[in-house]
Amino acid sequence: MPHDKYDLIIHNGTAVTVNDRFDIIDHALICVQNGAIESVRPVDKSAALPPAHEVIDAGGGIMMPGPVSYTHLTLPTTIELC
Repeated sequence: MPHDKYDLIIHNGTAVTVNDRFDIIDHALICVQNGAIESVRPVDKSAALPPAHEVIDAGGGIMMPGPVSYTHLTLPTTIELC
């Protein structure tokens, strides 16, 4: 549900999701409200961002929305070692 102003939005990156389809979303926008991810969706680069108290530009990097876990912290190292 859209808000007048999100607590946090993160944009300008590729979101690697853990939904039932394990979607990878280019040019993703992550919207956070009250400490919870409210939406992860593609956004047109030319579209205005929704208002937020804090905005983070991911700089074209990879965004892994979801709870922080041991897997998030060790996956890049594990893949590198394989």
